[in-house]
Amino acid sequence: MERPFLARDGPRAALGRATGWPTHVAGARIAQITGAGYGYTALRTPMSVRGEQLGDDAATQRVAIVGAGDSLGMLVIDRLIAKGPPSQTILAIDAGEFPSESRRDGVIYEALDVRSAELSERLRLHGIQSVAHLAATRSPVPRMSAHDHYSIDVDGTHNVMEASLMADVSHVVVLGSSAAYGFRADTPQPVPEDMPLRGNDAFVFARHKRLIEESLSRFRAAHPELVQLVFRAGTILGEDTADADARPFLAPVMIGVSGYETKYSLVLDADVAECIVLGIRERRHGVFNLAADGVVTARDVARLTGARYYDMPAALLAAGLALSKTCRLTSYGAEYLSFLINRPVLSNVVLKRDFGFTPTLTAQEVLDVWWRGRERRRASASDREARPGA
Repeated sequence: MERPFLARDGPRAALGRATGWPTHVAGARIAQITGAGYGYTALRTPMSVRGEQLGDDAATQRVAIVGAGDSLGMLVIDRLIAKGPPSQTILAIDAGEFPSESRRDGVIYEALDVRSAELSERLRLHGIQSVAHLAATRSPVPRMSAHDHYSIDVDGTHNVMEASLMADVSHVVVLGSSAAYGFRADTPQPVPEDMPLRGNDAFVFARHKRLIEESLSRFRAAHPELVQLVFRAGTILGEDTADADARPFLAPVMIGVSGYETKYSLVLDADVAECIVLGIRERRHGVFNLAADGVVTARDVARLTGARYYDMPAALLAAGLALSKTCRLTSYGAEYLSFLINRPVLSNVVLKRDFGFTPTLTAQEVLDVWWRGRERRRASASDREARPGA
């Protein structure tokens, strides 16, 4: 049976304001009276892409950031603080501890794995209205097993959605990946949002991103009361991006395929944070590609970083990859050719037209910002090593 939808500003919230009860208690009481089922009444409220202001009024924003421990999570928190109402609750959740220098006054910090059964309890404890899920992997992680990848990405996202439902959250922002489209020769370039998701089974990362979106689609159909905003992002870079998140661009040698260009859709981390916060504040919903104008190629990256770049004939490269996989030197064999030559280039037309956001930098400018930031951090680290007593 379809679960009926209760708008956040409907009878449940009204009863909660009148009685002082939490919304889930008010919802349960309404359900007893109406027989509509726990926590929900048979109310349908259409929602536009632009949505509506989150919360009962502008002063009650209560947001959780799941996966808040990296530079992107901190950017989102800083923008929520800067642009949020005078009184708001920000709950920052990450599997690791938050170092003191990354903590912000007034923010609640919780060390909790994205797969934890305790997540719903923490969301309910703080009366969270909107969850931003940033905890999935953003690039393939070497030496991580397929099982662990699946557990973090697919199981973790499912847990966030289930926990949100259990905690009476009404709005979720999910940061997905362009890899969900897959790496296929017949994919149109640039890729629009209505393109079927065909993340290749041969690539664990792409397969899991596709499975995440299939799960989100099922949640949308079964639970329309939990409004979703999904971003399919290109590679996210910024001046403080950790090397682990920029691994593909730091190889000392970059291999290309003769006759093809390996293209990357990039987006500035600050632009990603801006879109997430805009989505939270205005309760946006829908699915949007998130990418800067233009692309960069593997040649562009090698030129900037000083890496050596080699073009190889497709047949020779395929044979070498197949041998490397057989010898357990690499995880992928000849299928890796598709990853190099069929990367999805994202269209951002709908992002600009319907979401109303134009990325501030082009792909080449994003790459330049990332490299300058990395060089600055390296110089600063070298300076500290040279002056250990400073």
